Amino acid sequence: MTGKRFTTEMRRGFAQAEGALLAEPALVPFNPAACARTMRIAGPDYEIALFGSALIALRRTSAPDMRLVLRAVTPKQALKDLIEGDVDLALGHFSHLPKGLAGAPLCEETYRVAARLDASRPERELDLGDYLARDHIVVSAGGGTTEIVDEILAQQGKKRRVVATVPIFLSALAAVASTDAIVTMPAHLITRYAGYFDLRTYDAPLAIPPFHISAAWRRSGHDPAVQWIVNRIKSEAGNISGAN
Repeated sequence: MTGKRFTTEMRRGFAQAEGALLAEPALVPFNPAACARTMRIAGPDYEIALFGSALIALRRTSAPDMRLVLRAVTPKQALKDLIEGDVDLALGHFSHLPKGLAGAPLCEETYRVAARLDASRPERELDLGDYLARDHIVVSAGGGTTEIVDEILAQQGKKRRVVATVPIFLSALAAVASTDAIVTMPAHLITRYAGYFDLRTYDAPLAIPPFHISAAWRRSGHDPAVQWIVNRIKSEAGNISGAN
């Protein structure tokens, strides 16, 4: 994930798409309770972990005949699958959208630090000295040991001690819950799962640029089921943001 913000053109395009997204369902009524369809959604592990459980719960109460297929792939692969018609919706941090796709922003994401809930450690905020003194876990699907945090620290002439790399975010939280290592990861995901893993969370003791999560879909045709899903995800993103 990078910390680059959307360009002005991207923001304008997403705003226009979002306006259309919210307006069109009134023109094409959609009854989720009558939708017996398989909805295929692709995106990185982060987006699947953040929104997947809420969508599955929503399906049970609002669209019992709908089936969800969630694929954890890179943002680039998610857009490729969408263009080729293999999925109905792509989620991720997209610097641009290829021709033929439309999109809407879901939320802006920042970073927090998660650590095991340990009575022997103070509840005060983590300063940079404490942060660098701890072992760190990095989340990388490809097995890399550096990320944006390491780039920022390198600019300051500093380095953290990375002791392990794991492929998915929830495995990082599980590892942190049973070790003295810490993890720096997207704040919304920590907010959602910290209670499940008995974790203490902290503000990151260094300035990490935020990034944006968006939804993308094919422009051709009008798919009210996709619009319904996107609106539900936007609502969930708002609930999580309000809990931070």
